[in-house]
Amino acid sequence: MRLLQIIDKYHDGGGKERFLYDLTQKIRANDSETAVICLDYSGTSIWGGEIGCEMMTFDKAWRDNVQAFKPDALLWHVSPNTTDEVKELALKYPLFSIVHNVTCPAGTRLFRDKDEICMCSTGLKCMVNWYVRRCGINKAPKEAFRLFKKSQATHDLFKQSKAIYVATQAMKQSLEWEGIDPNQIKLFDITLGSLTDVGPINNVTRQDTILNILYVGRLSYNKGVQYLISAISELKTRGIDIACYIVGGGWYEDRLINLVEDKELRQFIHFIGKVDSVKIKQYYQNADIVVVPSIWYEAAGLVVPEARQAGKPVVVFDSGGLSEWSHMMNHIYVAKRKDSFDLANTILTAKEQRHTEYNDNLFRTMYTDIYQDLLEQDCENYL
Repeated sequence: MRLLQIIDKYHDGGGKERFLYDLTQKIRANDSETAVICLDYSGTSIWGGEIGCEMMTFDKAWRDNVQAFKPDALLWHVSPNTTDEVKELALKYPLFSIVHNVTCPAGTRLFRDKDEICMCSTGLKCMVNWYVRRCGINKAPKEAFRLFKKSQATHDLFKQSKAIYVATQAMKQSLEWEGIDPNQIKLFDITLGSLTDVGPINNVTRQDTILNILYVGRLSYNKGVQYLISAISELKTRGIDIACYIVGGGWYEDRLINLVEDKELRQFIHFIGKVDSVKIKQYYQNADIVVVPSIWYEAAGLVVPEARQAGKPVVVFDSGGLSEWSHMMNHIYVAKRKDSFDLANTILTAKEQRHTEYNDNLFRTMYTDIYQDLLEQDCENYL
């Protein structure tokens, strides 16, 4: 089987890129062949070595390069930026789609005026909400309209897909809001079988009583770090000795730093910036609790199983598919979305239960193995 994977950009650091890397290793280990084509890429070795397959870009010779590879099928890691190329390729090869994020024009399903979740299908009203409900990130009308048309093109391509893979029930629901046939949609294990046993909590041994909180991810409005900062403020008012480490970077960082200073928390909240995978492991090792406070309609959030594999309890907001991890792993604690007071309470609950006796891992085989399903069943039906 020869599988051509399509992604918009391949850079070190993103969850979608990490999944593609892991899937590529599994494909190669099962004696199949794969290649990746993208708009551009930089490093590909952050997760343990070079990706180990041909990397192509959509340059002037891309059609010839694809033809030379002779793919049996396409696996599209969905992005609005590659719809034109995928539309052309889907005329020649069977198309299978993996949806990593919501597919509305804004890509978040979040009304930032009141931090509410949008449950509407993509339509002309999106152009109004882009500015009135602030679901867009202050982009020019021309760019807003471009993304609106790209969202429509994405949904048209779904209708051409032989199968659509999503990681959570929440993502399945988001596609159904867009009018996608639920019979096309399949749930798959986004960890690719790596969570057979996440093990007990790895408590940190140290002399001080400081509670170390860790956030790992992009610093954008929809990631909800502003709510974590407010929760830290609440915990300080209760006399909790606490330190919070924020690992990552992004456009919202300056505003978050200003919020920390306004709340006089600068000595308790530390902005680390972007770090490589080796250093991230050290931050996980030193953490007591990892917090994922996303307020947008997050698909799954690979940082959650990553943190549990590091032996850490995880607190998440009930947003998108994040809460579904609590049905698959132990020591996942769910707080009410956009509620800093409940987030603070849930952090304390996680703190108290860190030393409880280990129970069997809750991971369920409730999802399909995307490799086996795609290559041994779905593809064979169309070849």
